[in-house]
Amino acid sequence: MKGRIEKVEEKHAKNGQKYLLLSIDGENYSLWDGKAFDRVSEGELVEYKWKASGDYRNITEIEPSQDEASNGPTTRDVHILKMSCLKSASAILGNLDVDPEERVGLTIAAARRFEKYITAEDE
Repeated sequence: MKGRIEKVEEKHAKNGQKYLLLSIDGENYSLWDGKAFDRVSEGELVEYKWKASGDYRNITEIEPSQDEASNGPTTRDVHILKMSCLKSASAILGNLDVDPEERVGLTIAAARRFEKYITAEDE
């Protein structure tokens, strides 16, 4: 099946085992395979297989969809871009001799400008 992850929640079973509760296209699924946790993020288009276990749907396989590139950036991609811009702005303005609160404001403004430049919104 193919669908978009709308929500990811970390949960713990009664025995303490961690699992993820995924909402994909309005349906809830459990993901127990810890190795797959890093392959899921909100907003991402995925291909997956699941099996019923009582009233629950347990995901048995999950991978990012090959179609994702045509659907634009994921939430994770946007976060990575923003962090990269913030890191670059911090490196440039880190030694600026101004009040720390003002430096934070200048750094965030510079990071936003970098982000606009990268996403071609500043043309």
